[in-house]
Amino acid sequence: MAGTGSGDAMSQRCVHDRAEYREVADPGGLAVLSANFRDHSFVPHCHATYVLGVVDAGEGATTYQGRRHVAPTGAVMLINPGEVHTGAPASVERGWRYRMLYPSIALVERHVGAICGKEAFRPRFRAPVIHDALLATLVSDLHSALTSPTPVRSQHKLFDRTIRHLVTGHMAGVLDEDPRDPCPRPVTVAKAYLCARIAEPVRLTALAAHVALSPFYFSRLFKKHTGMAPYVWLEHARIVRAAGLLRLGRRVSEVAQLTGFSDQAHLTRRFKRVVGVPPGAFVRGLRRDLPSPLHPELEPAARMALDRRHAPAG
Repeated sequence: MAGTGSGDAMSQRCVHDRAEYREVADPGGLAVLSANFRDHSFVPHCHATYVLGVVDAGEGATTYQGRRHVAPTGAVMLINPGEVHTGAPASVERGWRYRMLYPSIALVERHVGAICGKEAFRPRFRAPVIHDALLATLVSDLHSALTSPTPVRSQHKLFDRTIRHLVTGHMAGVLDEDPRDPCPRPVTVAKAYLCARIAEPVRLTALAAHVALSPFYFSRLFKKHTGMAPYVWLEHARIVRAAGLLRLGRRVSEVAQLTGFSDQAHLTRRFKRVVGVPPGAFVRGLRRDLPSPLHPELEPAARMALDRRHAPAG
């Protein structure tokens, strides 16, 4: 079984920024990322999937639900769908090496429902960073199995064991709709306005005027209910749209033009700050018969992934 040991001092130092993203065939609705970063950092973003991973070396840091959390070597990181977060090495000197899994909401709900016997069960992780040696080993083994020649039956067993362990102590269930306040109409209208003009420059004053609010009040309201400032949300929406177009086989240069980036280089820089890999590497990791885990509209349970209110700290 793959371990999560720290190794010697040299293996602890993450010297080069590199990452690999791929979608796996079975179980369907699952993508994986392997990354080794020293200088790279992620801008505020969210996923239409669950995120769970293990830190193999160094330390990572994430700002999540209004707080900064540090994940040392051997820690497990857990992020819920639709929740805004960042990511970066906690120390530039050491960097961090980690492996992530991105299971779809449908996949997790199906397994949790089978375990708990609750058809409407909507599970959520309790904390973003946990110290659980068994879970770290399970996540590590599952990632290794999904990225190497391993019998499908073994992959399924490892996934089921991982979900069962999460259910026993690291998940809470929401049996009805999201209990948080619904998104106010001005925010909903503003997001529709931005999506309709995704390739156009949009001024904050024009956006606020469109919903009949002052720029200051509108900005505060928008960030309260999305976790992002309006211009950050717009760029995230552009990246999501770009990922969907890349899946359809569009050229990177064409995608840049269609999503409001000045050129291919501009899209590449910003895409990597959200996805972790440049567009070309993302395309190489795609399975075109699967829906993109970066596109919330393709997951019925995650249609509101960009609309979720940023959960308060606590």
